[in-house]
Amino acid sequence: MENKTKNLFINAILLSITMMIMRSIGVVFNVYISNEIGTEGMGLYKLIGTVSMIAITFATSGISSAVTRIVAEEMSKQEYNNVKYVVFKASTICGVLGITASIILFAFSKNIALIFLKDTRVILSIKIFAIFYLSCYNPEDWDFLRNPAAKCSIFYLDGGTIYV
Repeated sequence: MENKTKNLFINAILLSITMMIMRSIGVVFNVYISNEIGTEGMGLYKLIGTVSMIAITFATSGISSAVTRIVAEEMSKQEYNNVKYVVFKASTICGVLGITASIILFAFSKNIALIFLKDTRVILSIKIFAIFYLSCYNPEDWDFLRNPAAKCSIFYLDGGTIYV
Protein backbone atom coordinates (compact mmCIF):
# COMPACT_ATOMS: atom_id res chain seq x y z
CA MET A 1 0.00 0.00 0.00
CA GLU A 2 2.88 2.34 0.75
CA ASN A 3 4.21 1.92 -2.79
CA LYS A 4 0.83 2.94 -4.26
CA THR A 5 0.72 6.00 -2.02
CA LYS A 6 4.24 6.95 -3.08
CA ASN A 7 3.35 6.52 -6.78
CA LEU A 8 0.18 8.59 -6.32
CA PHE A 9 2.16 11.34 -4.61
CA ILE A 10 4.84 11.35 -7.33
CA ASN A 11 2.20 11.39 -10.08
CA ALA A 12 0.34 14.24 -8.37
CA ILE A 13 3.54 16.30 -8.09
CA LEU A 14 4.47 15.53 -11.70
CA LEU A 15 1.00 16.52 -12.90
CA SER A 16 1.09 19.75 -10.87
CA ILE A 17 4.51 20.72 -12.21
CA THR A 18 3.44 19.93 -15.77
CA MET A 19 0.26 21.98 -15.35
CA MET A 20 2.23 24.94 -13.98
CA ILE A 21 4.66 24.75 -16.91
CA MET A 22 1.78 24.60 -19.41
CA ARG A 23 0.03 27.57 -17.78
CA SER A 24 3.28 29.54 -17.82
CA ILE A 25 3.74 28.79 -21.51
CA GLY A 26 0.15 29.95 -22.08
CA VAL A 27 0.82 33.24 -20.30
CA VAL A 28 4.02 33.83 -22.28
CA PHE A 29 2.18 33.03 -25.52
CA ASN A 30 -0.66 35.43 -24.67
CA VAL A 31 1.84 38.20 -23.87
CA TYR A 32 3.61 37.57 -27.19
CA ILE A 33 0.34 37.55 -29.15
CA SER A 34 -0.81 40.71 -27.36
CA ASN A 35 2.41 42.50 -28.24
CA GLU A 36 2.21 41.42 -31.87
CA ILE A 37 -1.46 42.11 -32.66
CA GLY A 38 -2.36 44.80 -30.11
CA THR A 39 -5.43 45.18 -27.98
CA GLU A 40 -7.94 45.21 -30.84
CA GLY A 41 -6.43 42.09 -32.36
CA MET A 42 -6.39 40.45 -28.94
CA GLY A 43 -10.11 41.10 -28.59
CA LEU A 44 -10.77 39.43 -31.94
CA TYR A 45 -8.47 36.56 -30.93
CA LYS A 46 -10.52 36.02 -27.76
CA LEU A 47 -13.76 36.08 -29.76
CA ILE A 48 -12.43 33.37 -32.07
CA GLY A 49 -11.12 31.45 -29.07
CA THR A 50 -14.62 31.32 -27.61
CA VAL A 51 -16.10 29.98 -30.83
CA SER A 52 -13.32 27.41 -31.17
CA MET A 53 -13.80 26.18 -27.60
CA ILE A 54 -17.51 25.70 -28.22
CA ALA A 55 -16.70 23.67 -31.35
CA ILE A 56 -14.14 21.56 -29.50
CA THR A 57 -16.57 21.00 -26.63
CA PHE A 58 -19.21 19.88 -29.13
CA ALA A 59 -16.75 17.48 -30.77
CA THR A 60 -15.51 15.89 -27.56
CA SER A 61 -18.67 16.39 -25.47
CA GLY A 62 -17.60 14.43 -22.40
CA ILE A 63 -16.34 11.48 -24.40
CA SER A 64 -12.88 11.83 -22.84
CA SER A 65 -14.21 11.22 -19.32
CA ALA A 66 -16.33 8.29 -20.43
CA VAL A 67 -13.45 6.69 -22.34
CA THR A 68 -11.11 7.10 -19.38
CA ARG A 69 -13.57 5.35 -17.08
CA ILE A 70 -14.37 2.54 -19.52
CA VAL A 71 -10.72 1.95 -20.46
CA ALA A 72 -9.69 1.83 -16.79
CA GLU A 73 -12.48 -0.68 -16.14
CA GLU A 74 -11.46 -2.87 -19.09
CA MET A 75 -7.77 -2.66 -18.14
CA SER A 76 -8.56 -3.81 -14.62
CA LYS A 77 -10.37 -6.83 -16.09
CA GLN A 78 -7.43 -7.33 -18.50
CA GLU A 79 -9.78 -7.16 -21.50
CA TYR A 80 -7.26 -5.48 -23.77
CA ASN A 81 -9.20 -6.06 -27.01
CA ASN A 82 -12.10 -4.13 -25.54
CA VAL A 83 -9.74 -1.19 -24.93
CA LYS A 84 -8.98 -1.03 -28.66
CA TYR A 85 -12.68 -1.23 -29.46
CA VAL A 86 -13.60 1.55 -27.01
CA VAL A 87 -10.82 3.87 -28.25
CA PHE A 88 -11.74 3.22 -31.88
CA LYS A 89 -15.44 3.91 -31.28
CA ALA A 90 -14.66 7.05 -29.27
CA SER A 91 -12.28 8.28 -31.98
CA THR A 92 -14.93 7.65 -34.60
CA ILE A 93 -17.58 9.52 -32.62
CA CYS A 94 -15.23 12.46 -31.97
CA GLY A 95 -14.23 12.47 -35.63
CA VAL A 96 -17.82 12.60 -36.83
CA LEU A 97 -18.74 15.29 -34.31
CA GLY A 98 -15.60 17.28 -35.17
CA ILE A 99 -16.31 17.13 -38.89
CA THR A 100 -19.90 18.19 -38.19
CA ALA A 101 -18.67 21.11 -36.06
CA SER A 102 -16.28 22.15 -38.84
CA ILE A 103 -19.01 22.09 -41.46
CA ILE A 104 -21.36 24.07 -39.21
CA LEU A 105 -18.67 26.65 -38.44
CA PHE A 106 -17.75 27.06 -42.09
CA ALA A 107 -21.32 27.17 -43.38
CA PHE A 108 -22.63 29.51 -40.71
CA SER A 109 -19.53 31.62 -40.10
CA LYS A 110 -21.25 34.79 -41.30
CA ASN A 111 -24.28 34.22 -39.07
CA ILE A 112 -22.08 33.38 -36.07
CA ALA A 113 -20.01 36.52 -36.62
CA LEU A 114 -22.99 38.82 -37.12
CA ILE A 115 -25.51 37.45 -34.61
CA PHE A 116 -23.37 36.16 -31.76
CA LEU A 117 -20.05 37.98 -32.01
CA LYS A 118 -21.41 41.16 -33.65
CA ASP A 119 -18.21 41.69 -35.63
CA THR A 120 -17.76 41.05 -39.35
CA ARG A 121 -13.96 40.95 -39.08
CA VAL A 122 -14.02 37.45 -37.61
CA ILE A 123 -15.83 35.74 -40.52
CA LEU A 124 -12.63 34.76 -42.31
CA SER A 125 -11.01 33.66 -39.04
CA ILE A 126 -13.92 31.35 -38.26
CA LYS A 127 -13.69 29.83 -41.74
CA ILE A 128 -9.94 29.33 -41.38
CA PHE A 129 -10.44 27.68 -37.98
CA ALA A 130 -13.11 25.40 -39.43
CA ILE A 131 -10.78 24.29 -42.23
CA PHE A 132 -7.90 23.79 -39.80
CA TYR A 133 -10.08 21.86 -37.38
CA LEU A 134 -11.29 19.65 -40.23
CA SER A 135 -7.71 18.96 -41.31
CA CYS A 136 -6.88 17.56 -37.84
CA TYR A 137 -8.86 14.39 -38.59
CA ASN A 138 -6.70 11.94 -40.50
CA PRO A 139 -8.20 8.43 -40.62
CA GLU A 140 -4.77 7.00 -41.47
CA ASP A 141 -3.71 7.81 -37.89
CA TRP A 142 -6.31 5.29 -36.67
CA ASP A 143 -4.68 2.33 -38.44
CA PHE A 144 -3.43 0.87 -35.17
CA LEU A 145 -7.06 0.57 -34.07
CA ARG A 146 -8.42 -1.04 -37.23
CA ASN A 147 -5.58 -3.47 -37.83
CA PRO A 148 -5.92 -6.43 -35.44
CA ALA A 149 -2.27 -7.36 -35.95
CA ALA A 150 -1.05 -3.91 -34.95
CA LYS A 151 0.20 -3.40 -31.43
CA CYS A 152 -0.85 -0.55 -29.20
CA SER A 153 1.46 0.29 -26.29
CA ILE A 154 0.19 1.68 -23.04
CA PHE A 155 3.02 3.10 -20.92
CA TYR A 156 3.00 3.61 -17.18
CA LEU A 157 5.19 5.91 -15.12
CA ASP A 158 6.87 3.01 -13.32
CA GLY A 159 8.27 1.78 -16.64
CA GLY A 160 5.96 -1.15 -17.28
CA THR A 161 4.45 -1.63 -20.72
CA ILE A 162 1.35 -3.55 -21.70
CA TYR A 163 0.97 -4.48 -25.35
CA VAL A 164 -2.59 -4.70 -26.61
